[in-house]
Amino acid sequence: MSKVFSIIERAQWAVAPKKEKAAVGVTRQIIFLAILVISTLGASAQMDADTAKTPRQSKLDALFSFYGQDGKHSAVTGGKGNENLQVYSVKISGTHKIDSVNTFYLSAGVDIISSASTDSIDFIVSSASRVDQHTSLNIGYSRQLNKQLSVGAIFSLSLESDYFSRGGEVWFDYLRKDQRAAASLNLSAYFDDLRWGRLQPPYIIEARNLIYPGELRDSAWFDIHHRNSYNISGSYRYDLNKRMSLSIFPSYSYQEGLLSTPFHRMYFADKVLPEVENLPRTKHMGVLGIQLNSFIGGKFILRSYAQYYMDDFGLTSTSIKLETPLKLKPKLSIAPSIRYANQTASDYFKPYREHQSSEEYYTSDHDLSSFWSINPGLSFNFWFGKPETNKWQVQKLSLRYSYYQREDGLKAHIISTYFGLDRVKSRK
Repeated sequence: MSKVFSIIERAQWAVAPKKEKAAVGVTRQIIFLAILVISTLGASAQMDADTAKTPRQSKLDALFSFYGQDGKHSAVTGGKGNENLQVYSVKISGTHKIDSVNTFYLSAGVDIISSASTDSIDFIVSSASRVDQHTSLNIGYSRQLNKQLSVGAIFSLSLESDYFSRGGEVWFDYLRKDQRAAASLNLSAYFDDLRWGRLQPPYIIEARNLIYPGELRDSAWFDIHHRNSYNISGSYRYDLNKRMSLSIFPSYSYQEGLLSTPFHRMYFADKVLPEVENLPRTKHMGVLGIQLNSFIGGKFILRSYAQYYMDDFGLTSTSIKLETPLKLKPKLSIAPSIRYANQTASDYFKPYREHQSSEEYYTSDHDLSSFWSINPGLSFNFWFGKPETNKWQVQKLSLRYSYYQREDGLKAHIISTYFGLDRVKSRK
């Protein structure tokens, strides 16, 4: 799977249990600087004779997925109501390696989203708001500076009815000469415009206003409509021996702007009429992940992953994931997995009608509540032979199913199919 495809998959939300829409976008200055630096490196380096003879290689990754969930704690209706949601996703990623040094990336994705809770923004059954779509475009470039160091960047655009995003990421990868250790550093900055209407009739790109619940639109609850996000993450892998590899994944994120969702209702214990969810305008988040891969015999691999998350909203989360790929045949394997997570509630969360209207910040979004969750899954992976020169050929086919259940009753099913195609084009 290509570098750009793995980056994009980390950013996607369609195939994960009820994830909040992440802040996406980037300032023009950072993107311009990143592209300028990489372009300068590309112009200054000279390809040697071996590089010129390297065959061109192209890869095409395709992911088709379905995500369906049901629950009873919709944040749109104040933490009480139908959470039924279906997402149909198609994501295509292309990688073109023109030589041993330069690689270009292009990716596009479309999600079709049907949501009962979104339909309740106006309290109109089967209204047009029930169905939405999310589209994304990613363009990237990487350069191998030498056998140990590479650098790359991706520029992203994303569009949905209630936001428009510009995004970008720059990464640096290092591989030790003996290949027993590797490290990477990723920097990204994002900018969201959260105004509604770009994909609604008459289908103009120009944004309109923030969307509030139907009965609360006589007031402008917020005077901002942006959300900026800045992230730094890294990874370090070290091979302890021939059978064990240890990796560490630290990251830090900072967000500022409108961090609450303007169409989430709030119902109070001391007030009849609802208001709109309100959260602080800044947020600091930190994550530390540790992964241990162990090769057991000739057919088993045990992948163990633990992660700790915390933010200054008071929310913490600990998760553990185990995956055991088993080779059934040289070109066929299965990989059962299970993930368990435990989360503490945000300082600003209380269930339906338990907040007081005198509080400064408040939410009844159960994504920010206290709960445990379990997520078992099973995947089948098929590998094919090396591609013939100048011909496209399927290299990998994966089928995966996973089930998600949360303590508060939320349940979800995720089905996905992945195709990996390769083509090697000889140089004349």
